[in-house]
Amino acid sequence: MAALIYRPLVDKFELYHASNPYVYRLFINLAQQTIARRKKVSAQFIIERIRWEIVMGSRDEDGFKINANFAAFYARMFMKDFPAHAGYFNLRTSVADSWVETLYP
Repeated sequence: MAALIYRPLVDKFELYHASNPYVYRLFINLAQQTIARRKKVSAQFIIERIRWEIVMGSRDEDGFKINANFAAFYARMFMKDFPAHAGYFNLRTSVADSWVETLYP
């Protein structure tokens, strides 16, 4: 039943991710920079940095927004895409757990 409760969040993330693929590219870039300097950080730290980069850069034409709950999805995607960094982000149980397993069975 929990999956049904949180499905709207999954749907929102999937729509956001499809419409804003550059956000994940930024997440990857910033995570890799951070990994080179820090033992661990939160995925939310990366999201906040993305907000800074977008707002202070040239991509904030119509008011950039990113849901803080999307950090869970981006963290899991990153660790699946870059298995050498699995475990880099501390994770809490999330609907993103089952979602990422459907993408990376």
